[in-house]
Amino acid sequence: MTRSIGLSCWVALALGCVNEDLRFYEVELSGTITTADPALDGQGEVHLELHHERVGLGEFEHPFGLIESWTLATGEREFTGTGLVPTDNGAVGLVVYAWLDLDGDGVLCSVDGDRSEPAGFVVLDGYPAHSLEFVLTLSEPCKGPEGL
Repeated sequence: MTRSIGLSCWVALALGCVNEDLRFYEVELSGTITTADPALDGQGEVHLELHHERVGLGEFEHPFGLIESWTLATGEREFTGTGLVPTDNGAVGLVVYAWLDLDGDGVLCSVDGDRSEPAGFVVLDGYPAHSLEFVLTLSEPCKGPEGL
């Protein structure tokens, strides 16, 4: 399993020009990822992302703010991990989004790739609990988080 932190967090750390203290909330996640089509079980890597349900203030509020992402090895469908959730800038709620990379190109439904790669998301209703469990079914072909 590989892991990456959200781009906004890296930019803030790299620039070193943050004038405020950053506040993070640690969340332990565990879950199972399934596919609506049993024929896809055991195929491809799963790309898993932790997002805020909504982020931003006022007219700048928008759905889905990426926090962290992980890649599960081909056939791996159980996930456990820790996310450091930023708690500033009007961030509300948590969502887990994932998609299945059927053609191994690392891109969801690329122009030349498999156009049936299933995706899905689940709202983590228990947040702000520190330990959250989820079951996520990948059932929507070629849908990014904003399309779901």
